[in-house]
Amino acid sequence: DVAGCAAPLDGWQVRVQTGGYVLEGVCGGAKFFSKTTTYITGITNFPTATVLFRPLALGATPATITVSGNNVTQTVIITETGEVR
Repeated sequence: DVAGCAAPLDGWQVRVQTGGYVLEGVCGGAKFFSKTTTYITGITNFPTATVLFRPLALGATPATITVSGNNVTQTVIITETGEVR
């Protein structure tokens, strides 16, 4: 929902934190939406990163993030085209 966006949509930004992430809508350089998700104890992300998913066909900020917990580690790769692997 981009109802709070009065300027062109920059995209949806994910700020990865050690124990969760923040999803934010960015419009004209300003944030118009924010939702924080905190993981259960023992789940962590590394490194902390900020990824901006731009509107369709405009790509994303590339990043590689490792999520660990309960003796399991998973790598999440975001490509510059916006693909999440």
